[in-house]
Amino acid sequence: MAGWSPKIPWVVALAASALALLFHVVFMLHAGALWRDEVNTAQFATFPSLAELWSSLKYDSFPLVSTLMLRLWTWLPWGEGDFGLRIFGLLVGAAGLAALWFSARVLGHSVPLISMALLGFTPLVIRFGDSIRPYGIGMVFMLLAFGLIGQATVRPGPRQVLAAAVAAVLSVQCLYQNALLHLAVCVGGVAAGIHFGEWKRAVVPAGIGALAALSLLPYGESIRQAQDWAVVNQASTDFRSIWGVLRQALGSAGAVMAWIWILLFAGALIAALPLFRSPIRGSETVEGLTLYAAASMAVGTAAFLVFVRLSGLPSQPWYYVPLMALTAVCMETIVAGRKTGAAWRVALAVAVIVISFSSVWPEIRGRQTNVDLIADKLERSSAREDMILVNPWYYGVTFQRYYKGHTPWVTLPPLEDLRIHRYDLLKRQMTSPDAIEPVLERIDQTLRSGHRVWVVGSLPAPLEEQSPPRLPPAPGGPWGWNSHPYRSAWASQVSYLIHSRAARSDVLAVGSDIRVSPHERADLLVVSLR
Repeated sequence: MAGWSPKIPWVVALAASALALLFHVVFMLHAGALWRDEVNTAQFATFPSLAELWSSLKYDSFPLVSTLMLRLWTWLPWGEGDFGLRIFGLLVGAAGLAALWFSARVLGHSVPLISMALLGFTPLVIRFGDSIRPYGIGMVFMLLAFGLIGQATVRPGPRQVLAAAVAAVLSVQCLYQNALLHLAVCVGGVAAGIHFGEWKRAVVPAGIGALAALSLLPYGESIRQAQDWAVVNQASTDFRSIWGVLRQALGSAGAVMAWIWILLFAGALIAALPLFRSPIRGSETVEGLTLYAAASMAVGTAAFLVFVRLSGLPSQPWYYVPLMALTAVCMETIVAGRKTGAAWRVALAVAVIVISFSSVWPEIRGRQTNVDLIADKLERSSAREDMILVNPWYYGVTFQRYYKGHTPWVTLPPLEDLRIHRYDLLKRQMTSPDAIEPVLERIDQTLRSGHRVWVVGSLPAPLEEQSPPRLPPAPGGPWGWNSHPYRSAWASQVSYLIHSRAARSDVLAVGSDIRVSPHERADLLVVSLR
């Protein structure tokens, strides 16, 4: 191509990487306190003993490796406080960028362009990859494993196979859902090996996948026990609702980006389709890697979405970060395998960066929560005779980390352990016909005594001249174990009590001028008799 310089991809990739790293630094400086999911992980990492940590895995949704890495970090003099944990998140984010470079190098296309633009400029990946959760570390090992398994498939050797196996095991030991993606990657490796006409190449990825799967066997009992409480989160999940959440994830840098992801996905598969029709000669490693990436991407996407559908659990946008990471490097590998791949990759990367930039900047400058600010406000404003009610209950996981005042507080419904998310205790309360009676009595007594009730979170508007519903103990009602109707009914009962006592409720502005993630942006209400 006239005027084309081999230095152009390097310049663009280095510039994109530097800008993406800056985004991670900006997020670290603005993220503020830990939100409830991060508090949950930090609590697991700092349990007094490994025995308690292991016995509590049934209450968590992740294997051990990332938690143990965070545990080691907290032993450092600066590691346990919020800022120290934010530095840990920054290092994970930087490792993700480095993993993109590593994967590109071992797969033979020198620099990450499309993958760097897609992942480095997606706010969702930055916010949740750098959060104190296993998603970022799991993504790093997923990227390393994808590159190493591809290398071991096309150029098998003892060192390549060993490195790929270690990366694959570490990846699934960080995120259970990575097991599905590694299944897809290994299917891609087997497909490439078969098309090479060399069964030894097909055996390598299959063996690595089997080893990674076997490494999860010790978690079998914890997974089985977790099914007992997981039912409280189950809901009707169809592909339409899944697509809605996935579109939020892909479009976190703007709605246009969701369609760019989809068009790139479809275009990459179409470009790779001819390779599925004829065998690849043993020396054609580029074609082999293209086939490997296409099969991994197709199988991984299908398996992941089907799993979400069959799980019956409502998904969240950040659940799709590992899938997005795999898809991005697969699309890069496919485009890089074309003769005009370098020019196309540069053009696509620049277009994605330009489109995404205006959305990334405000998103990464927001706090993860404002519950710490509310806790500070209550320490200064509430009295010992007052009462603090936290609703919904899971805000209490964050509140207990930051509130150091003397006013008694309780969640709705009351739970005796709020160090971590204890859905088993919520399930137990759902079986009680009087789960929140002590809370209602305490609110009534506090107001009648002339003191105030502070509400962290929110309450629904009271029903006019209509008493709120009282649901039968679960699972006796029509909702089974679904916790949402119970949480709504409990909140309505509190709201009705306050209204019936002719109490007034005022919303206080706490950090109203600060951008806060919608996933934990709480209100503060003060309730008193008129």
